Amino acid sequence: DLIKAMIVVSSNDAAAALVFSAGEREFIDAMQMKASGLKMFDAAYIEPTGLSALNQSTASDLAKLTKYIYENYPEILEISRQKYLDIIELKSGQPRRLINVNHFAGQPEFLGGKTGYTEEADRNLIALFRLKDKTFLTIVLGAKSAVEETKTMKDLISSCQ
Repeated sequence: DLIKAMIVVSSNDAAAALVFSAGEREFIDAMQMKASGLKMFDAAYIEPTGLSALNQSTASDLAKLTKYIYENYPEILEISRQKYLDIIELKSGQPRRLINVNHFAGQPEFLGGKTGYTEEADRNLIALFRLKDKTFLTIVLGAKSAVEETKTMKDLISSCQ
């Protein structure tokens, strides 16, 4: 459920709780080792939530990570494409509905992806689409409206096929 909350509503509290169980330094080191193993040589993780401007990556490295997830952990993309998900709050035992913050969630051609925002980085969006029997990856970094930029690319791809 913590991973669902991190993906669907970008919950930094869920990320912090997940990190707490592993230990922050150990978690960051594991992130950096995985990035290195994926040949994401321009990625640098300084803290685990993604909120620090010191965390850095490139579109190329994010494409490598997305490909890895697509090929090895499709269930992550399945979570990210849902319009909403229900989780159970551990303390109360009550169900809680998470509404996906990703504009494309729930659309049939959307295979999954992740939004991101910080003041320093502005709006970011990684999105995988299945259009006319082909899979396309879009990565928008530092946009005023990552949704509009992604929609423009998606429409362009659709019109070219």
